[in-house]
Parts: sequence; structure tokens; C-alpha cells
Amino acid sequence: MSRLEIHKKLEKHDGCVNTLSFNAGGDILVSGSDDLRVILWDWETGRDKLSFRSGHDNNVFQANFMPFSDDRTIITCAADGEVNKIKCNKKNSLFLCRIPPFLCVCGLVIVKKA
Repeated sequence: MSRLEIHKKLEKHDGCVNTLSFNAGGDILVSGSDDLRVILWDWETGRDKLSFRSGHDNNVFQANFMPFSDDRTIITCAADGEVNKIKCNKKNSLFLCRIPPFLCVCGLVIVKKA
């Protein structure tokens, strides 16, 4: 069995990294952490493209690109039980939206009735 080696160190979070996910093209990596931040990484260079507060009040456990969103929409779920949708325009300004009909609890997503 061959051993794995470190390809790159991506260092910017101030807490444990709980989630990593690539975009469909495989060139951008999104990470979420106990520091409540989400970071988009340029996989080739190892540099951060964009770093922002997730809008969550507790550890970020999931961060994924929405399919067919041109890598401009990220969905996050955290230990605060909230699901957030973050939209980014081409000038890297962000729009955060808490998604009200869902509650994330212990890895389950529960649909709430309005």
C-alpha cells in the first residue's frame, strides 16, 4: 500500500475544519469551520479566493456548492440548527439568506410547516 502525501496546506481557518467540498469543475474547494467562516480556495494555487462569515451562530458542519449555480450559490448547515444560502455576485459581494422552512438537527433536515 502506498502512503498519502501532503499536496498543499490550506491555512486560514482559526478552528477545526469540518467540511470540504469541490465545485463541479474541481478547481474550487469550499471549507467550513468551527471559526464560523466559509472559505473558497483556488485548488491549483492553494490561495483563498474569498473568505466570509457564514452567518451561523455555531460550528459550520456542511458547505456545498449548489449545482447549476455557476459556483455562485453555497448552502451551509451548522450546529446552530440553521440552513443558510449564500449568493455571491461576480464582484464577490455576498447575500446571505436563512432558509426558513428547514431546520438541521443532528444531521437530519426537517421540513417545518409554515
